[in-house]
Amino acid sequence: MAIELDYMEYSSDANAQAAYDSSEDYALVDRTAGTIIGDMNTAGTQGKAFDGVTDAAYGDSEVAWKTANVRDAYIGKDWGSGVSRVVVGFKAWGSSDIGYHYNAGTNVTIKLYGKDTAPSTWDDGTLLATATTVSDANGLVVEKYDITITTAYRYHWIYIYSNNLPEDSFCAECQFFETSLQCYSESSIKQQGTYSLKVIADQTNSLNETLTRTVSPTVDLSGKDTIKFQAYASRTGSQFKIGIHDSGGTTTEYTVNIASANTWQTDSWNISGVSDANKDDIDQIIITIVNADSDNTFYFDNMYSELNSVIFFGSNF
Repeated sequence: MAIELDYMEYSSDANAQAAYDSSEDYALVDRTAGTIIGDMNTAGTQGKAFDGVTDAAYGDSEVAWKTANVRDAYIGKDWGSGVSRVVVGFKAWGSSDIGYHYNAGTNVTIKLYGKDTAPSTWDDGTLLATATTVSDANGLVVEKYDITITTAYRYHWIYIYSNNLPEDSFCAECQFFETSLQCYSESSIKQQGTYSLKVIADQTNSLNETLTRTVSPTVDLSGKDTIKFQAYASRTGSQFKIGIHDSGGTTTEYTVNIASANTWQTDSWNISGVSDANKDDIDQIIITIVNADSDNTFYFDNMYSELNSVIFFGSNF
């Protein structure tokens, strides 16, 4: 008889993320990463949107600027050959002296796009999110987070639209955010049931970050000596570990060593050395990143503990 710890049957990304809470909600992408794309480069100003200065004025030529008598403009990043990111949020600042658009009284809408190849226009990509339309103002901040997306793209940009008469457009600063560690529902790469748990860990920023599931009701592993689960990862070696936490305060951990990339393996975790007092009330399952030298995507499925076998000798039983 198997005792379930987690069969990873989460039918949506939202359900998976509600179960396994990430210690890193948003990580700011380094403003110097990649190269700038877009059409806000009047007088060579596009770099001003990624100079780290949020309080910048159009009158001082300290903002990214498009002068073309239009209602829209776009600016963003090419992360580079072989580099892609899962962007889950953005934040933008209008110029401190005039906002995003030269005409007063305008409404501004900002959208986030992504694509694997270079865009030729502002809408030449996949629409990822739209921020709430707001009335333009000096230094106005427009931001959007909690974007539910699992797809990584090489190119990301924001599109700035004004509903007023065509005029110049401005952006003082633009920031992109990614989740350095997040989990998702997976229906194709699995071992049992309908789903497995997919985890995406970004290079560098995911190191020592965790995904924690609160186990309710708690699980009693008294007398059990083995936990089994299946794992699959894009990288070989020891990149992550899994832990069980007892309500008494003890955390027991096991580092997973992936033998072959993109291949399922079954791990048997020996917990015979853990006293019953430290495993009789398991209230958390914790996934921790221990190596973040490169991006990694991995999967967990079918985590359980079996009742110990009892072997009888002789015929009198």
